[in-house]
Amino acid sequence: MTLDGEFNGVERSLMLLKPDGARSAAVRKDLLDGLASKGLQIQAERIVHLSEDEIVQLWPMFRSPAHAIMREFYFRYMREGVCVAFLVSGARAVEDCCEVKHSLRAKYEACAFENALHCPSDAYERDINLETLFSIQVPQSALNSPPEDNRVGFHGKAAGAGPSDFRAMVARIWADKERGGWPATFVAKAAGRYDVVVLPGDPNPIDYGICVLHDHLDLPLETAMRLYIESEVRRGAAVRSGEHDEIADLAAMLKDKGLRVVVRERAALSES
Repeated sequence: MTLDGEFNGVERSLMLLKPDGARSAAVRKDLLDGLASKGLQIQAERIVHLSEDEIVQLWPMFRSPAHAIMREFYFRYMREGVCVAFLVSGARAVEDCCEVKHSLRAKYEACAFENALHCPSDAYERDINLETLFSIQVPQSALNSPPEDNRVGFHGKAAGAGPSDFRAMVARIWADKERGGWPATFVAKAAGRYDVVVLPGDPNPIDYGICVLHDHLDLPLETAMRLYIESEVRRGAAVRSGEHDEIADLAAMLKDKGLRVVVRERAALSES
């Protein structure tokens, strides 16, 4: 065994069924079928109940305050049940596992906090995941050299809140989700002829989008969280309603901040 994610010259990686994926026989079957279709071999399987420290180890971005809000959501999500980790090997294990993940997420993902499975996207993440989940030694020098991520995440007025505040907000949102599914977390909308609708898929960290809504729409931070989740689950969330010119100006400002937005007539939104 070498210390660089290979075994007998064959590349290794892993797949992790998150709690929602681990509960689903259909997700597990599709995962195993997907791995087999790529010629990947399962070397080991283990059931894990992740601690908060292990979650931070698996996703090193959570060490950064730029992802403070998403970290709290992940603590809730990844600890709501057991996960199942698979150690896999193959000629292109990292790349092939990512292709399987993308295929299954297209089928099963509801939002960033319910997307069924994880796999490392690069050698650094692979090495740290292997060490955390399967106690496979990797060079310490590799673990000390994470890829740079200079994107802006958590910022602005939300800095006035602390970790205990985030945890309380996330706990309320998660309790609503457990009571009635994701729709129970959505925000009631005010009347208006036109809506500015935030769409999913912008390239920014989740914390960035939430903080933009909090800062520039003067929304309570928890409301901004709920709207951002709704934008992912419903593939669009109306964040402000009004007359066309006002809404068009607001949409232009949010676009300038890097969010994906459209202006829709209320009837068009209700029909979609």
